[in-house]
Amino acid sequence: MTFLIQDARVGDNGIWVQASNEYSKGESVVLRNNERVEVHQVRCVDEINETPVIVFCEPVTEIYKAGEAWVQKTHNNQIIHEIVIGNPDHLDNYPAVTIEAKSMDREPFTLGTVSDTFTYEIGVWIDATTYTGAIGSLMAITDRVEHSLFKSISPIVAPFFSANLLADTEPTDTSIRVDNTELPVGALVILQNHRGTRRHNTVDRTEAGAG
Repeated sequence: MTFLIQDARVGDNGIWVQASNEYSKGESVVLRNNERVEVHQVRCVDEINETPVIVFCEPVTEIYKAGEAWVQKTHNNQIIHEIVIGNPDHLDNYPAVTIEAKSMDREPFTLGTVSDTFTYEIGVWIDATTYTGAIGSLMAITDRVEHSLFKSISPIVAPFFSANLLADTEPTDTSIRVDNTELPVGALVILQNHRGTRRHNTVDRTEAGAG
């Protein structure tokens, strides 16, 4: 899901959002806030003045405020209502996804370092009012979760740090200026823009003032 960064007015087709890398032409999405929901099909994903824009096939029919409304994908014409950490006794809304940590194994990796392996159990929960619809939704959401796990190497457990670039980077740069010099030496670094473009490297050293 991605939040609006500019108000959407009645008749608008282009929706200015925080990020658009997870959306593509032909997908079914919802534009929603805490009061109303609209279903739309994505005509295309564009960029205007380096700002991501999702263009709908049909215009918006209500006013949606930036920061209060968001665009969210549908899965078999349903949206995920809850993502819960742990294994709750009861879920209030369906479909829902649960993520439960099961174990952690630690083994020596190199001299002075260790390798941690975490095991998680991810559950997809569907309201089985109709068997056919439930199976379709279950498979659609499960496929999406699996795809996301293999697509992303972002850390899902602490500790991790984030920083914003203070200056543009060039293809051959080995030093970058950021607003956080607390990044530990040897840490994996993921450079990502709003379109999802990523580059990976490791921290060699940090220098206060230079970033």
